[in-house]
Amino acid sequence: MVYLASFGAENVGTGQFCVYGLLPAKDALKAAVPSGVKAAILNGLLTLTWDAAPGARDYRVLRTSTLEPGPKLMAVGLTTGKFTEPAPERGESATYRIIAVGTNGVSEKSEAVKVTSPKPKQIED
Repeated sequence: MVYLASFGAENVGTGQFCVYGLLPAKDALKAAVPSGVKAAILNGLLTLTWDAAPGARDYRVLRTSTLEPGPKLMAVGLTTGKFTEPAPERGESATYRIIAVGTNGVSEKSEAVKVTSPKPKQIED
C-alpha cells in the first residue's frame, strides 16, 4: 500500500488532513483459510501445527479458554505453520484458531481445535 499525506481537502493547503492511498481491488484474493490445524501437549508444552495457506505472508494465533473466554491474540507474524506455548493449566480447556495474513488482507478464522489438560489425580485416603 502507498499512502500520500497532504493537508487540504484538495491538496491545496487548506489545513485539513487528507490521506490518499492505493488499496487492494475489491476482487483481490485474500489469503486462504488455514487448514489441517492440530494440537499436541507434550512435557507441559502445547504445540499447534497447520498447513500453509495459499496467499499467506504470515499467521496469527487466537485463543479462548475456560479462564479467559474472550478471544486473545497469542501470536502475530508467524512465518511457519507452528506455534508453541506452555500447555493450559491442569483441567483447563483452550480453543485455538489460526488466521492467515496476506498482502490483500486477512483470511477467515480456521476451524477451532480444542485442548484440555488432564486434571491431577485425586489421592484418596
